[in-house]
Amino acid sequence: MERAELKASLDALSPEELVELGYVKLETYEHVTKEFVGTFSELIDILTSWSKNVLVKANESKNSNTIIFAKHYMANLKDLVGHKLSQLRPNEEHPDV
Repeated sequence: MERAELKASLDALSPEELVELGYVKLETYEHVTKEFVGTFSELIDILTSWSKNVLVKANESKNSNTIIFAKHYMANLKDLVGHKLSQLRPNEEHPDV
């Protein structure tokens, strides 16, 4: 799926649907990055873009549970990225993400 198609698909979903999809996407991306190391940076770009979109949609929805989840998800995205980078490059120092 092209990035534009992915963005259009995500933009069409409600905040609640995005939150539900987020769990699936996160698990999928963790699995994919183990097999396709070369695509890791692109997946991180998509995850970052997606998580920002979730936060925007959550704030628009005024749904406090969705907003709390989106903020929590974005805070943990940095930890996920750092962890994956350390797995991919165990002997190198990685910059703060």
